[in-house]
Amino acid sequence: MNIPTHKQALLGLALLFLPKLIHAMPVNWLAPDLERIQQQAQDEDKLFIIYFSADWCLPCQWMQENTFQDAELSEYLGTHILTAKADLNQAASKVLQHQFEVEAIPTILVFSPNGKLLDRREASIEARPLLRWLKKLDKPTNHISATLPLINDKMAMDAPQPTIAFSRPALIPEEEDNAPMLSNTSSTSENQAPPLLVLSGEPIAAIQTNFAPRSGMSYGVQLKNVLVDYPTAIRLVGELERKYEQSTELKPNGQGQFYLVLGDFTTTGKAHQFLHFLQRNDREGEVVLLSNK
Repeated sequence: MNIPTHKQALLGLALLFLPKLIHAMPVNWLAPDLERIQQQAQDEDKLFIIYFSADWCLPCQWMQENTFQDAELSEYLGTHILTAKADLNQAASKVLQHQFEVEAIPTILVFSPNGKLLDRREASIEARPLLRWLKKLDKPTNHISATLPLINDKMAMDAPQPTIAFSRPALIPEEEDNAPMLSNTSSTSENQAPPLLVLSGEPIAAIQTNFAPRSGMSYGVQLKNVLVDYPTAIRLVGELERKYEQSTELKPNGQGQFYLVLGDFTTTGKAHQFLHFLQRNDREGEVVLLSNK
């Protein structure tokens, strides 16, 4: 088919500028409204990220001008990932900073559609490594799937299962029956100072600073209304660890039955965040103190 000369010229110009047009496609940054973006992520079954930055942060400026201008990355974000930007000049973003203990910017937090924090990166990053990281996390097991049914203490025992390896001994005779329970109050006190910030990551040199040491305590989430015998507990440990990707321990009640405790978190904030995730999936629990490391 013959194409008129002027149309050939227009087609050539279009092909010439097409890469630039694709390159210029902006990332659709949503407001850092955690509840709203979680709901949208569930509705669309997409992972979502929260990108912490500020206009005075040089590494953040570098990422805005380079990383997020990459055509392949911006196309992937627009198709597969919901993106929210938390500007630390705004009060709402400072609440999220405090909630997720963001101590360096730029920081990217990646969440599953159900709101589980999958991973975090506290450094500036180029487009290709960022894309590979997101694709690695964007796997089927991190998307919405059928949740395990609520556990009933009358569940029948299945066929013998392989031995499960625990992150710490499953049974500790000296362990007290009633571990201290933590209230469901906010994970941070009102008088606690917000975490310090440090600009970090290549290709912009990091600014070093020292942070206060952690308390050394660890916390887990004990499932409510779940009290089972030892064989049933062993079977459920494997199911829970595969489902939630958290270590699971047994807590004896002193009468031959056991509670199930999920997770090993260094702060109450992280434990309450995981508890909130469980509650959205119709599981009740409470945060308990595991140990003093």
